[in-house]
Amino acid sequence: MTVEIGEDNAAPFDPGECDAIFINAGMTHLLPMWLDRLREGGRMLVPLTASVTPGSGHGVMAKIVRSDGLFSADTTGSVGIFSAVGLRDASFEESIQAAIKSQKLSDMKSVRRDAHEPTDTCILHVLGACLSSAEMVCVESVDAAAR
Repeated sequence: MTVEIGEDNAAPFDPGECDAIFINAGMTHLLPMWLDRLREGGRMLVPLTASVTPGSGHGVMAKIVRSDGLFSADTTGSVGIFSAVGLRDASFEESIQAAIKSQKLSDMKSVRRDAHEPTDTCILHVLGACLSSAEMVCVESVDAAAR
């Protein structure tokens, strides 16, 4: 077993194929590349947060697991953490704040990668990755330009 620990601005970092990804800084959205890099059975822990003060945020720790090309998702609890450099998008702040305040993120069951219009099951619908309250759905190829 090989373990690699990366310390850098995670936004441009490509970890290659991984069995596990642990992100230790808050962000407004998932990076589609990280989902692409999870191997079958791979797990990711990522803090999805809204800004509270400059440099810090509050939200939930999301656990994402790849299974048969699909992504199940759940929350493991609340989190208060410093913000990730380069992984906060001001245009998503209002959406993530609303999802946290309404506690809808606790209903998260999947990450959809297929191109679709937002529906009532979309909790956070951004950049080619939709956090959804729906059970896992079939993954279709997502055009890189749509990400």
